[in-house]
Amino acid sequence: MSRTWYRDVSLGDCCQVKIKTELIPDNGAMGRTSKGKGLFDDPSAPLNVQLWTDKKEYKKGDKFKINIRGNKPLYARILHKGVNGELLQLLPNPYCKDHYFNGDVIYEIPSGQDRFEMEVTPPFGQEDIVLYASSAPLVEINLAPAGGVYKITTGAEKVGERNRAVF
Repeated sequence: MSRTWYRDVSLGDCCQVKIKTELIPDNGAMGRTSKGKGLFDDPSAPLNVQLWTDKKEYKKGDKFKINIRGNKPLYARILHKGVNGELLQLLPNPYCKDHYFNGDVIYEIPSGQDRFEMEVTPPFGQEDIVLYASSAPLVEINLAPAGGVYKITTGAEKVGERNRAVF
């Protein structure tokens, strides 16, 4: 835990406390929601987010989109890890800064203000889509513009740690 004092023009003296933690799911709450109402029908259920694409397999030249849906309002960061290990942040991006999503609504990425497409191109191999989601705003990471998305300049090993941390 660390503590830092700073002065805010509108609030005066403020103390920022940083606590590093790992969260353990409430098995009781998970058990209650799995019996009876589903996760998407019970507002008291823990945050649950679904992420999927339109197909299971793709071939060279195929364009694809990602879909996400949460059972309650959430903040999200969506990353793409390429075959070469490069991390790109798809959302939020330079054209769509919003990373807040309403609950029980399906969102398609890219769409709307996004200015990028996702197409299957060489080099081929395993690529990953990573979703970080929370009911509170996510911590910032270091980014550099890369066309319609951001290149993540925070070290890859620190990205997960920072996204799971409470600051």
